Amino acid sequence: MLRVFLRRAAQRAARRRAAQPAARRRRQQSTKPPTRRQSVAPQLAVLEDDFLEQQTYYQPTATEAIQHQVEMIDEEEQELQRYNELYRRQIETEEECLEKASADYAAMVDELMALGKGAELKPVQALVASWYEPLVDVIVEERNNALAGAKSPDLKIYGPLLLLLPPEQLAVLTMHHVLGHCLKHGEPGAKYSSLVTALGEAIQVEARVLRVRQQRRRHLASRRGESDELANEEAKEALKAKLGRGRFLDAKALARLPQHVVNARAKKALEEDDADDADWPTMTRAKLGGVLVTRFLDVARDNEGNRLFEHDVVVKLKRKVGVVRASKELLQRARGDPIMLQWAATPRFLPMLVEPRPWRGFQKGGFLRLRAAAMRTHGCDVQREAFLRANRGLADGVLAGLDAMGRVPWSINGPILDLVQEAWQQGGTWPDLPSLHDFEIREYDGDDPEAKELHGRRNAKLRRKNAELHSLRCDTTLKLDIAERFRNDAFYFPYNVDFRGRAYPLPPNLNHLGSDVCRAVLQFAEPKRLGDDGLYWLRVHLANLFGLAKRSLEERHQFALDRHDDIIDSFSNPMNGKQWWLEAEEPWQALACICELGRASLLDDPRDHLCALPVHMDGSCNGLQHYAALGR
Repeated sequence: MLRVFLRRAAQRAARRRAAQPAARRRRQQSTKPPTRRQSVAPQLAVLEDDFLEQQTYYQPTATEAIQHQVEMIDEEEQELQRYNELYRRQIETEEECLEKASADYAAMVDELMALGKGAELKPVQALVASWYEPLVDVIVEERNNALAGAKSPDLKIYGPLLLLLPPEQLAVLTMHHVLGHCLKHGEPGAKYSSLVTALGEAIQVEARVLRVRQQRRRHLASRRGESDELANEEAKEALKAKLGRGRFLDAKALARLPQHVVNARAKKALEEDDADDADWPTMTRAKLGGVLVTRFLDVARDNEGNRLFEHDVVVKLKRKVGVVRASKELLQRARGDPIMLQWAATPRFLPMLVEPRPWRGFQKGGFLRLRAAAMRTHGCDVQREAFLRANRGLADGVLAGLDAMGRVPWSINGPILDLVQEAWQQGGTWPDLPSLHDFEIREYDGDDPEAKELHGRRNAKLRRKNAELHSLRCDTTLKLDIAERFRNDAFYFPYNVDFRGRAYPLPPNLNHLGSDVCRAVLQFAEPKRLGDDGLYWLRVHLANLFGLAKRSLEERHQFALDRHDDIIDSFSNPMNGKQWWLEAEEPWQALACICELGRASLLDDPRDHLCALPVHMDGSCNGLQHYAALGR
């Protein structure tokens, strides 16, 4: 065998040597148009061909050829192992986010509260943890009522859908959504319809992820020769005994339950859930989310038994709107608590560690397990149908463009992230970062009715500003947490489009279309040498960030050259120096650009600096979006 392997390796090496002159001749006789390099300096190509013709090629021995092939195989295996590890982490990120949150709650309750260590939690954290167990018990009771066929029309619609996930995960989803919406909107409260619909949609997404995992496990079981009778057995077992904690049924098992448990509407939703591109009806999702929110409002009480959330009706633009509002006491205690913000905001769509799946349909592509739409329709069936009709024509156009953008790797700009985190700890004194302190609200003690009314209006305005500040704090904390999580990894953004054809990254919290801070902490994962053109455009980019985009390119380039001393000072001491970068319209992005120019200036030749900073260029005369807006 070794002799055969050596002979074949030698033959392959000989074929490569024989093919090299022919390849050069074909390259010289090619009829393709000249490259940019050849058109600019054709003498370089001639010199290169003459040089190649004069070379004597080294002929490796058979042993050296084998050793080279072994090294290539080792490198390929190592690269494959790295990719498999990233793929595994991506699957865990998409599938086990909710399970981890459920385990965190359970561990907190079991290890801290039951063992008498509740004092180790902050009061607000202990309060939220105390709601988890009662909410799980209520959900288990609601599920068993659905299995028993309780006489309630709505229960037959949403009841079977409660069985698609374990009660612990339903409890975590409910708590996260209610807390997240209420903390985000502050004292005015979250819109009830938006809250319950979003919760129902999140449950459907989690049920689909769990179904995919079950299918994979059953596929592995069938390959091992095990029987696949789980769906029927689970359905029979569910009717005989109560479905307790940690238990759930898949859509196929639920669809086989009798009509007194699952009515026609619920069965249709279950059958659609097993399809690829179907969503539950909006009313079904709203009913499912509504019952969970109602049960949560019943158990969310303080130590004295008082409700901490209320469902109220307010009038907005002469229309009655339902809102869910957290008590002032809970909002005040929750503000500034990073653990509370982490509980309240669990992002589902995160950047990907591997390249996104190519788009092959309306909901086929992007994430590996999570389902996302290639077009943002916002519930408009007309736009969805238009996309489906044009799907074949979009495959080589819009969808191919989304796939190309999704293959671009990104990374976190570590030095800028460190500076942003330092500024965030100080709070309130740096641009694009919200203050950590609320505006003080004082009550009026006088007797003048007009002054009292004026003071009340002022306090109402301050309360709205405090609510906005709290929402911004939640958003900033979430963005910085995601950036810290991906600090040492290259990652990718899957994209979709709106009805105008404008592309957006699917991860909504941290992306390159976000705020000044978001754009500053993001950079490409593969740096390139600046060269003459790169250094020129980096200086133009700095001038653009200072609001000089309307000037000529030469004026913008000269602007950066004239501010060399300010650039060096901001690069060397950004937080305590002259802080010239704060004068920019986009200060954090300007600081990122300044740091790149500063690092380049440390080299003997600044053009040799490896830069990964994106340079923004805006399209001009783009009238397509205006036509799309007119036809909406």
